[in-house]
Amino acid sequence: MRWANQILVVDSGSEDDTVLISRAKGAEVDITHWRGYGGQRDYALRHPGVRNDWIYFVDADEWVSTDLANEIASVLAQDPQEMAFAQRFRLVFEGVGYGIAAGIPACE
Repeated sequence: MRWANQILVVDSGSEDDTVLISRAKGAEVDITHWRGYGGQRDYALRHPGVRNDWIYFVDADEWVSTDLANEIASVLAQDPQEMAFAQRFRLVFEGVGYGIAAGIPACE
């Protein structure tokens, strides 16, 4: 996530080393209670520490390729007037790609 100028991790009591690793990598960490997937993202959107007009959500088990990071930077450098963007993503499990997924609803 070196391409981002701010990283805010909203953690709801993970039992792994998420908080420790995030802080070691320079992220700001907010530990809060679980609000559900949508509630967590809404909490992050309204977080008083957010310093940017654009927010890109990445879950702990996801990553952003160099190509995507470059494309995001290119689009934002053009000062887009759009309020939101959608993207397709590739599901990968144990190094095996399982096609392209888009519009898959999050389940709670």
